[in-house]
Amino acid sequence: MDRVAAGRHAGSQGAGWQQPSDASAPRSAIHVVVTESEGWCVAECLETAVVTQGHSLDATLANLRDALELHLDADELARSGLSPSPRLVVSGGTGR
Repeated sequence: MDRVAAGRHAGSQGAGWQQPSDASAPRSAIHVVVTESEGWCVAECLETAVVTQGHSLDATLANLRDALELHLDADELARSGLSPSPRLVVSGGTGR
């Protein structure tokens, strides 16, 4: 994972997340909300138009990293205001 670093934080809006003091500075995180529906874990990115699913939280996050790698090239990262290697900040969870 060159462009998307693994990082997991529980809690609403990602525990420890803070608004950058310099609005022009690239954001270092992609915030993800995970929910469970009918036996599937569903992950939705708040900063990008990426949604994926899996049968477990680990599988869902692996699928999410793969989807983000395909979706976010260097130009898209810049357009989105994200740093070259954003980490994932996960809210929600499934207990599975």
